[in-house]
Amino acid sequence: VAPFDVTIPSGVTAYTVDAVAGDALTMTEVAGGTIDDNTPVVVYSESAVNETFKGKTIDGTPEEGLLVGTYERIAAPNGKYVLQNGTEGVGFYLVDTSVATPYVPANRAYLQTDGTPVKAFFFGGGEDAIKSVFDGVAAGEIYDLSGRKVAKMQKGGAYIVNGKKVIVK
Repeated sequence: VAPFDVTIPSGVTAYTVDAVAGDALTMTEVAGGTIDDNTPVVVYSESAVNETFKGKTIDGTPEEGLLVGTYERIAAPNGKYVLQNGTEGVGFYLVDTSVATPYVPANRAYLQTDGTPVKAFFFGGGEDAIKSVFDGVAAGEIYDLSGRKVAKMQKGGAYIVNGKKVIVK
């Protein structure tokens, strides 16, 4: 999200997130080659794109469809979804502040739904629907609260084992 109109670079596609339809997100490609000011979008490119956009700061909370933008770094609201490149790939992961509190950087957006009870929404690789973040995790695998796989638990740590929080004293 930017407080000014942004020209979409070549090789990049921008989408608004409009709804949850059954078990998938409904996304609409931004037409016309320009993202309007105050419009949160999901940006996709086959390759890494490094573009810098400059403009002025404005007040308010921009919203477009199911995306809510922010112009300053904020703690992600509990029960919303943040875009991350997690262990299962790029997707919107459910925020559970009892486990960890991720942050939404300035000029980024988070996803709010109507309460659809899912763990994450994923993109790419032919997957365009909802998938549990625990799919493909072998029984007994241990992860830290950042989602990194660890070999063993240590004293004074909090971990995820078999989809459950475990605290080692």
